[in-house]
Formats: sequence, C-alpha cells, structure tokens
Amino acid sequence: MTNEDFQIIVLEKLTNLEVGQKVLEEGQKALEERQGILEAGQKALEKGQRALEERQGILEAGQNSMRDDIKALEAGQKALEKGQRALAERQGILEAGQNSMRDDIKALEAGQNSMRDDIKDIKEEQRDMRKDIKAIMEQTAILTEFREETNMKFDKINEDLQSITSVLGDHEVSIRTLQRRAYLI
Repeated sequence: MTNEDFQIIVLEKLTNLEVGQKVLEEGQKALEERQGILEAGQKALEKGQRALEERQGILEAGQNSMRDDIKALEAGQKALEKGQRALAERQGILEAGQNSMRDDIKALEAGQNSMRDDIKDIKEEQRDMRKDIKAIMEQTAILTEFREETNMKFDKINEDLQSITSVLGDHEVSIRTLQRRAYLI
C-alpha cells in the first residue's frame, strides 16, 4: 500500500467520524427539543392545577355563603365534598403524571450525559488521529524529499557514466563489465 492510499483511507475514516459526530449532535438537539416539550407540558399541568385550586377556592367561598340556610348548606356541602374528592383524585393523577414526567426528564438527562461522554471520547480520538495524520504527513514530506534527492543523485551518476563511457569508449566499458561479472561468478 502506498502512502497516498494510506492517506486516503485515513481521510475517509475522519470523514466518517465527522458524519457520526453530526448525527450524535442532531440526536442531542432532538432530545433537548423533547425536554422542552415535556417542560411545557408540565407547565400546562401546573396551570391546570392552579385553575383547579382556584375553582376549589370558589367552591369553598360558595359554601361559606350558603351557611344561612341549613338545608341548602347540607345539600350543597354534599355536592362540594363529592367535587372535592373528584378534584383530589384528579390532583393525585396530575401529581402522578408530574412524577412520571420528572422520571422521564431524569432519564433524558442521563442519556444526554452519556452522549456528552461519548462525544468527549470521540473528540479525544479525533485529536489523536489528527496527531497521527500530522506525523504521517511529516514522514511523507521527508520521504518525498529523500526520493527527490535520490533521483537527483541517480541522474548525476547516469551523466557521469555517460561521460566515462564516451571517454573510455563503449568497447572498453563492455570489457570491464564482463570482467567484473566473471569475477563475481
């Protein structure tokens, strides 16, 4: 594998990591939006609870104004007690819903914390990869410079060899080459 192939592979991996990071960031944004929706729902429930409490206050005021007539008070009191029980039941349901929402929000926050940790790990890995890529680029530059120097030296040797060949003649060079081969065998 050549250095260029290796660099292409590393760049593709970096691109994939960046895409993955964007997906995680979008997921986090979606979770934050859902949390905002849950908070808005909780506020609406609280507003409804306040309205119920106001209605309860109105009913109690009505109960106080009906004390003048005992018979009407007893009938009204029974109706109010029944309404209060229903309100208490509904209030209990609302409180249970709020508690459930709080648990959901806590779970979302835990998920966000986990995602933050994952993103932190990814960023650390990216920093390490960038360091590795920088080292690879430096090595590639050194190897390229070495290659250019070597090519220049080979060109000089070829020029020197051509000069020697023209000075000694082709036959003399061929004879010396054959003698050297015979000596190596």
